[in-house]
Amino acid sequence: MLFSLVFLAAPVKAQADSICFLSVLKVSDSSHTEEENVVINDNAQWQSLWQTLFTNISEKPPLPKIDFTRRTIVAVFQGEQATNGYEISIEKILES
Repeated sequence: MLFSLVFLAAPVKAQADSICFLSVLKVSDSSHTEEENVVINDNAQWQSLWQTLFTNISEKPPLPKIDFTRRTIVAVFQGEQATNGYEISIEKILES
């Protein structure tokens, strides 16, 4: 259950339709088993996602503090795969 998390910068664009972002976390074994993309814009959503990600871990890492007035989080979940060796790679985010 591969998962990747990125921070989006505020409305500053790197190019005409490309948005600046920073990949901040990759987890190869999360508790989230479905393929899904999630956009998080507030602390309640962020707390809920963090709890879901680490449901199977007894000592969860502390929840990072995010200023949602300046940042957005995009969580990308690959879902379960039949074999190992898969990876998520986010190379560009475009505004549409």
